[in-house]
Amino acid sequence: MARHIIARFFPRPGAEGAMAQALRDLAGPTRAEAGCLGYQALRGAEGFVIHSVWADDAAIDTHAALPHTQTFLGVVQALCDRPPEIERCDLVA
Repeated sequence: MARHIIARFFPRPGAEGAMAQALRDLAGPTRAEAGCLGYQALRGAEGFVIHSVWADDAAIDTHAALPHTQTFLGVVQALCDRPPEIERCDLVA
């Protein structure tokens, strides 16, 4: 069964443009991963959200360890004023 990730990011004021660029930079390599079934980055009123869909937990774990993901997380740490909220979810309906 596919697994979904919802990740929320809260950039400091003035860092929104850099955060949007970091999400765009992450999109291509992430979408090219064998286990990635979908990737969307969204901007909301309080920050940014990634909704990604993965073949299974192993694909998520592989994604988390890849260099492009680790680079993104380092950038996020510098841009955000609090840690990201990341949750693995299952489709209900």
